[in-house]
Amino acid sequence: MRQFIKYTIFGFCILMVSACAPAREDADAKLLKACKASVEAVSSSNEKIHKITAQTFVDKKSHDGLDLRVVTIKARVTVGDSAFRQKKYVCYFQERIGVFGIGYSVEFYRLDKSGRMYGNVDGTIMGDFNDNMKINQAVEKIFY
Repeated sequence: MRQFIKYTIFGFCILMVSACAPAREDADAKLLKACKASVEAVSSSNEKIHKITAQTFVDKKSHDGLDLRVVTIKARVTVGDSAFRQKKYVCYFQERIGVFGIGYSVEFYRLDKSGRMYGNVDGTIMGDFNDNMKINQAVEKIFY
C-alpha cells in the first residue's frame, strides 16, 4: 500500500510539473502574432500584410547573453495600390520561463523591418521612442 501511495504522489507531481510548462507550439503561435503586430504597429496606414508565406523560429543568444527567440516572417505585402511584394521581417523576443515551467513572460527585444531597426541593437536602442512604445504595446496586447 505504501508503494502505491508513493508512486501515485510521484506521478501526480510529474503531471503537475508537465502541465505548467507552456507548449513550444503554443508559445511560437503567440510569438508569430506578436511579430506581425509589431510590424503593423510601425507600418504606415496604407501598408498591409496580406498573407504570411513562411515563418521560422530559432533560439539565439544576444550580445549580452540573454536567451532570445527569433521569429522570421516572409509575407505578401501591399503598400497603397501597388502590387504584392514579398518582404521579410525578423523579430527578437526575450522569453522567461520560471522554475518547472511555472510562469512565462515575453519582452520585445528587436525588430528588423526590411532593414529598418527598432529596439535593442548591440546595446543601443534604435528607432523612434514612440515607435518602440507602439511595438511594446502591441506585444503586450498579445501576451497580457
